[in-house]
Amino acid sequence: MSQTDLQASFGRETAELIGQLTPLIVEAEKAGEISEAGQGRALRGLHNLKGAALMVDSGRAGKLLHALESLFRKEGPARRPAAFFDAVLEAFDVLGRVSAATPGENPALDEELAVLERPL
Repeated sequence: MSQTDLQASFGRETAELIGQLTPLIVEAEKAGEISEAGQGRALRGLHNLKGAALMVDSGRAGKLLHALESLFRKEGPARRPAAFFDAVLEAFDVLGRVSAATPGENPALDEELAVLERPL
């Protein structure tokens, strides 16, 4: 499989998983907490995306996904402030743009990822 094929596959997988996880995060934000089952789904999705990011050599996206995964694991299923869910949804938006971009196409995305990594 060529690097272009891997990047296209990463884009599709990212869009699919973000599409599955976004409603989960929105519902958890409304409830103010994430259930144990919801956390498990989020962790599996983030872990899969992290692996896909590393396969296409998107180290910055991989680092962000690792930070998100670690945060979910560290906090466990519990009450969360709205800012937590907002940050996760913002990260999903940036990851969606990164996965759709050709590597090196938009250096501003790397900067966005770096900014998101800091508070995580």
